[in-house]
Amino acid sequence: WSQKTIKTPMTIGHEYVGVVAEVGPGVRNIKVGDRVTGEGHIACGHCRNCLSGNGHLCKETVGVGVNRDGAFAEYLAVDIRNLILLPDDLSYACASLVEPGAVARAAVRRLEVKLGDTVVVWGAGPIGLIAAAWAKRAGAGIVRVVDISEEKLAFAKKFGFEAYDEARDGLCDCAIEGTGAPQALCNLIKSMKPHSRVILMGNPARDMTITQSVYSQILRREITLRGTWNSSYNSQ
Repeated sequence: WSQKTIKTPMTIGHEYVGVVAEVGPGVRNIKVGDRVTGEGHIACGHCRNCLSGNGHLCKETVGVGVNRDGAFAEYLAVDIRNLILLPDDLSYACASLVEPGAVARAAVRRLEVKLGDTVVVWGAGPIGLIAAAWAKRAGAGIVRVVDISEEKLAFAKKFGFEAYDEARDGLCDCAIEGTGAPQALCNLIKSMKPHSRVILMGNPARDMTITQSVYSQILRREITLRGTWNSSYNSQ
């Protein structure tokens, strides 16, 4: 995905924190010297999606460090609507996780976790682990992770998230597909209960194909699959 999307030369840097050095005319609520972070996608602000509070779905979105020069620079100019004031007690290191944290939160909200649910996150990268933490906070009884990297699984265990074991944990109420790999999606679907819920979050590296038998399980178990994209500008 990145090889096809990010054109070189490009100053990368998608997640950012910093201190406001200058503001344009008419800017309110943000002043020089404020500590800020921000959303990494600049929407047009005028289309139907933007006006309805769904700017993350704007077709004219420009990604910071993706479609335009990003935050690995001395200065970065962004729309005032993208900035978020930081509380004094929040470090820059923690603030750098606000954007990926919001992506994970949006995915978990769309998952509609119910109290006591078994939730499995496929892909134990940074956003996957944050999603696991959000799922636990949302009331999940069991939260597990899946990854092909033993190093990532060991790191996840430090935060209390063990590797999913169907024999021990049973079938899943909810799952987040965060790998973008077709085989992972097939294995995920096989692990789901009837009337379970799946959020598709991972960017695919190639075509996402599933077998006839896996497709049949989606039908016979009445599994709900929903997509998620970035983080919402509204409370939904």
